[in-house]
Amino acid sequence: MNVAVAGAVEDSADPGGGFLRCFGRQVKLLREAAGLTQAELGSSVGYGEAHIASVEQGRRIPKPEMVDAVDRVVGGRGVLVAMKGEVERARYPSFFRQYAREVQDESALHSEPKKVGAFESTYGVLRAQALTPRESLAFIERLLGEQ
Repeated sequence: MNVAVAGAVEDSADPGGGFLRCFGRQVKLLREAAGLTQAELGSSVGYGEAHIASVEQGRRIPKPEMVDAVDRVVGGRGVLVAMKGEVERARYPSFFRQYAREVQDESALHSEPKKVGAFESTYGVLRAQALTPRESLAFIERLLGEQ
């Protein structure tokens, strides 16, 4: 498989990953334009060189406070801050983003009781998958007992 095809397959599996790599490239371009090394930028914003490198490579999702600080230090003039919402959305795994958006829109959840129940059921299953087998069984039994 050539590199272009592999990249397209990877991006389609997790569209947030492609955005994070693009965001990271912007960080790197702005950092280099400001004449800073990764270590210098990290020191200026309270993170290590490895953390900055990971953000630039799209392997680590920066916190909103870090986005603000990096934009300020590199003189981004709001370029990075403008992408902060997308960075925050990319924080969740692709399979969970829909549910995260629904939770953020509390008014929709409060006005639609059926949606709340569906979300809780789905979240319960997702939560159970993150537990050890013994914990998962107990969690699922507790969920079933509450219904």
